[in-house]
Formats: sequence, structure tokens, C-alpha cells
Amino acid sequence: MLNFNKKHNILFLLSGSIAAFKACALISELAQDGHQIQVACTKNTFNFIGEATLEGLSQKPVISSTFTSGHMMEHIHLARWASMVIFCPATANSINKLAAGIADDIVGNLILAKESHIPLYIVPAMNKEMYLNPITQKSLEHLTHLGHNVLKTQAGHQACGEVGLGRMLEPSEIKKLVFEDQNTETDFDYLDDETIKYDKPAPPNHKTRKKVLITAGGTKESIDQVRFITNFSSGNTAKILAEKLERNDYDVVYLHATDAKKPKNAHLDQFTGFNELYEKIEHYLSTYKFDYIIHAAAVSDYSPTEIKVDNITTSLPLTKKINSGSELTIKLKQNIKIVNKSKELSRNKDITVVAFKLTNSDNSSDIKNALQKIASSKINTIDYIVHNNLPEITDNKLPHVIYRVGDENLDLIAQGQTKADMADNLINCLSHGSELASTSKILIKDLNTNTNTNTNTNITANKNKFEIKKTFQINT
Repeated sequence: MLNFNKKHNILFLLSGSIAAFKACALISELAQDGHQIQVACTKNTFNFIGEATLEGLSQKPVISSTFTSGHMMEHIHLARWASMVIFCPATANSINKLAAGIADDIVGNLILAKESHIPLYIVPAMNKEMYLNPITQKSLEHLTHLGHNVLKTQAGHQACGEVGLGRMLEPSEIKKLVFEDQNTETDFDYLDDETIKYDKPAPPNHKTRKKVLITAGGTKESIDQVRFITNFSSGNTAKILAEKLERNDYDVVYLHATDAKKPKNAHLDQFTGFNELYEKIEHYLSTYKFDYIIHAAAVSDYSPTEIKVDNITTSLPLTKKINSGSELTIKLKQNIKIVNKSKELSRNKDITVVAFKLTNSDNSSDIKNALQKIASSKINTIDYIVHNNLPEITDNKLPHVIYRVGDENLDLIAQGQTKADMADNLINCLSHGSELASTSKILIKDLNTNTNTNTNTNITANKNKFEIKKTFQINT
């Protein structure tokens, strides 16, 4: 593991990509932190950035050939000098050659000559289709299996004009992943003896590796330049889940609010408001074949559409700040439930959809009614429901119940007390959901008409525990 406070001899490798300008910013930051930097690059790198720039940032001559006079053994000497190697940016061509063991340039020679205990961090950068190409994905998985640290990419606008995965991480994020999140295993304070085993993923299987889209954090619905409607969601639960999924060899795309907590090694993309979240979910589900979508984001049920200030009505959002002291009236419109649209939007019509339901009551009848409502409205659109009750949640506890949605029942198949429990339980559901036995059921009937509800139920809702025993009988 790397020590952030230790000063390293960093062998910094580049290949020919337009993202090389970002690599320069990272080299500059690392040099300012006191690390010794030696740059080596493919000759194609100079099609995007000048040799003088790289030499100026590293304060050392740049190595770009295996056969430079007086430096014929540099691929050995530098490989022994380095205490870590960063390959950034790594193009599709260089990644596929590296996975095949091809060393026809200085970069390939240096990596093959590296001693096995010296960590290598590979930072991909390429077009979305090149990144998602099965050949490239297989190469990335092979390099991970060999013990190298392959960082994920982020989604966004690319230099070619397309939008999608493959965009190189920002320098600050790369630095954080290489150093700060690698210091000790205790950075993951939710891990226990049962989950430490997932720190190193099992050898990936390209044909069976499952793809997951997770949403995280709270939407922000703008009123003016500085004001917005939001909620208290931090994204921490989704972050923990994403990291555990990664360690269990799932391929995770993490679509998060701008200020949500982020996992250390997932594909990252962000949203601000409801409309942007919906558009990005639609893009991902219709473009890529996801096996699962987990709706962990706290999505606003309403968005502001009009504001009345001093008897003047204006459409929202405003492009300037509202003056303080004015009386305001804001009109809200109800948003659609994105979770109910997931299967309709998805390229994979067999996608598994996971929804979260938060209640806020100490009254067992209120909790029962909320579960009855969700039971009747989510049939055929949602596969699993994770239920939390706000009064029971503390800084250290997240009591939860997970239901599998059937044609006639909500089957209670897992429950726990912490975020780590929730992540483990949900991963178990995704892997073995159809095999898990139900401990309780909620019968589903059509509640769109007036209903009378007879219960044979014992519900306890207290600070530390939530259990459902026996069955809800719902009669129309």
C-alpha cells in the first residue's frame, strides 16, 4: 500500500491521447508534492503535447525511445528506480498491446521490466466505443487479474463530439485514488472480518461480469442563481454499495449528485436536477446493456415551474438572484417516478430494477399503508424494494428490509441493521434472488379502488428494530 506522506520515485508513462494535457496537470501536482518524476512516453504522445512541456514539469529529460544513445538500458534502470508507475493516459492501443505482452516501444518495455511488487496504475482514456469494445474490456480485465490497478473512466463529452464512458478521470481524482484511498484498509470503516475477503476481486470472467447502474445523492431543483430545493441525501449508502459491488466483480456506473460521496473505483457521471437525472438514466439504459439498475438517489417528487414575486409571475429557473425581502409564491409540478420507467427505457428488457422506499413514521399503521401502496403500484416495473424508516436511522445504524416483488406478493427475503448489511444483502439478492426463501409476505391486490384492509399483523417500529411478522391481507 502506498503512503501518501512518503515521497516516491514515480515513473510516469504516457501514450498518444488528447487527454495528455490532463496528465500534465497531474505531473505538476505530483512534482509540487515533492515526488521525483521521470516521464517516458510513446512517440505518438508528441502529436498532442510537446517534449519541452513534459521536461519542464518533471525537471528531467523525457525518455521516448528504447534505443537512445547513452540510454540503451534505461528500460531496466528506470524500472528498478521507480517505487510506483502511473500509465496516464493509456489508450486502447497501448492497453491491448500491454495485455498481450507486446513491448515494441519504451512504455511497453518499462512495464514488462517492472518488478512485480512495484504498483502499476493504468488510467484509460479513449472513445466510448473503443472503451466498451469487448477486446478492450477483456484486456482491462486481464490486466486487473494480473494484479495491476486499472482505474475506471468517467462519462461525459469527448473530444470526438460523442458522449459516454471512456473519458479520463480528472487529475485530482486520479491522485486521490492512487494515494489517499490506498493508505490503509481502515479507510473503509464499514468493512468487517466477513467482508475483508472482497478487498481483492476474484478473477473476472468477461462473459459473465454483470453491469450495474447506480444512482446516488439528492437532486437540486433550481429557483434562481443561488437558491434551489434539495434534500439531505449524502450518497454514502450508494457509495458503500458501489464499492462492494466492485469488489465482487460487478462493473459499476455511478451516476451521482454533484456533492454526493463517490466510490473509489467506478465509472463516474453526475447530475444536478431531476431532468438531467432522467435524461442520463434514459441515455445509459437505452445505449448500454445493463443487468441491474439500483435507484438509490433521493429524487425530488416536485420541481418548481413558476415563481410569483411582488405579484409578477415568472417561469423558473431564473437566471438572476431574487432580491431579498420580497414575498414569494412558488408553483411546483409533480415529477414522474423514474424508477417505474426503467424497464421501458432499457435496452435490456430483462433488467433487474431495485427501488428504495423511505418512510417517516413511528406509527405502525402508516408504515403498513405505505408498504401496501408500494406493493400495488410497482408490479411489473420493480423487482426489489429496499425499505428504511427514518426514525430508526442513526449515524451508525440503517435498519432495512428487502422485498422481492412477485405477481401476488412482496416477499421479505432479507433484513439487517447497517449499511454494510444492506450492501451484502442486496448483492446476495442480485446474485441469488430467485433462490432466497421468503420469511413473510405482503399480498398484492389492486388498490386503485376503495379498499378495506383487514390485518393479521404484528409490526414493531422502534429506534433499533423493524420487523414484519405474518401477512397483510388486502381486500378490495
